[in-house]
Amino acid sequence: MFATKKITPGGHWKGVCKISSHKNRLNFEQSVYAYTATSVAIADAFISCWDEKYRSELIRPETLINNYIDENWSPVLSNTPFSGIS
Repeated sequence: MFATKKITPGGHWKGVCKISSHKNRLNFEQSVYAYTATSVAIADAFISCWDEKYRSELIRPETLINNYIDENWSPVLSNTPFSGIS
């Protein structure tokens, strides 16, 4: 099964927060706290991810294969456009 909806990682976790808030019948203040904590965690993860990307500067596997093994090869599953240096 392939995903037909495009959603960002941050959008995914906000959706999880929405489901959890609804299932646990959180009031307004509790929901605001849950969304705020989720957003702060997403921002922290984003900063950490990009910091590591620029620290390590690794080549993407797809780029390596296309450049050195088979220029016509493509992965079965799509790759994120921000998963390394191309």
